[in-house]
Amino acid sequence: MTQEKKKPKLETIQTLRALSIISVLVYHTSYWASKGDLGVHIFFVISGYLMAMILSKTGVTLESTKDFYLRRVKRIVPLYLITLLGIQIGSSLLLTKDKHRRTTQDTILALIFARNMHFEWDNISPSIHLWTVSTEMQYYLIVPIIFYFLLPMSYWKKVVMMGMIGTGSCLLYMTLPLVTGIYFMPSRLFEFLLGSLTFFTEIEIRKFFDKRSANSIPEKSIPDIVLNSAKRESFLGAIKSQFSKENLCSSISLLFFLISCVFCFLLTGTSEENDVFIVLLCAAGTIFFANIGNELLINHQVLSYIGDISYVLYLVHFPNLCLSF
Repeated sequence: MTQEKKKPKLETIQTLRALSIISVLVYHTSYWASKGDLGVHIFFVISGYLMAMILSKTGVTLESTKDFYLRRVKRIVPLYLITLLGIQIGSSLLLTKDKHRRTTQDTILALIFARNMHFEWDNISPSIHLWTVSTEMQYYLIVPIIFYFLLPMSYWKKVVMMGMIGTGSCLLYMTLPLVTGIYFMPSRLFEFLLGSLTFFTEIEIRKFFDKRSANSIPEKSIPDIVLNSAKRESFLGAIKSQFSKENLCSSISLLFFLISCVFCFLLTGTSEENDVFIVLLCAAGTIFFANIGNELLINHQVLSYIGDISYVLYLVHFPNLCLSF
């Protein structure tokens, strides 16, 4: 039995995941001083988009919320626990007693998904990268509550509500002390919400184009149109316009993707706030225009595979690097 081909929408998500994990790997291996840490911001936008897509389909009820949490736990926790076990075993064998003790303290925090609440800059722990998983799990805990109020709203009310929450979150990100601003979940909430806003905007634009197409193309069957040259030209013109729109959107999506690549791989130095905001908008733009168009033109099965295993790569790469040196 052949496996059904993935939809272009998910292919684009997987390609962005590939970009994110490759940029983070490059950043952590320090082969060159890239701004690969920007890949984490892209991960959060992707997560926000997917949560909006999932909860919009299921709605927010007690039953759907229970199923939502169970699915998140099944997807994240087993590999996460295996990683923590590997970190504990590796640190007991390879690190000094003091570093092993600190690593154990960090592992306890990671077990309750609070790894983003404690940092020691003089101690690079094998689990330090798991702050992102803690941030995501904390977001998953509250996202059904947010969407319980968001989903019944009209599009523009959603925009206002997410804009208000996102602005407050962004202000926290910019004004809080460095460690708190970067790792505190509420100060990252605006990145998740940007992904969700991308989904809702995509749905709204699709409705607009569908309405235009319905008004442009005669309701008669194609054979009737072929018999009437004027109607045939109208039909073909509408189809041509549709293809042109999709090709244009796919090209814009590719442009946003390439800009993200430039920031993640080619620019050097410490990531500044402007870098973060540009990459966030480019990630959202990549998803939006790829889905409105045909797909992201650079989608490929190799990138899709890397996207598929991005979570595993993220979990294991830093402990291996940390315990090897």
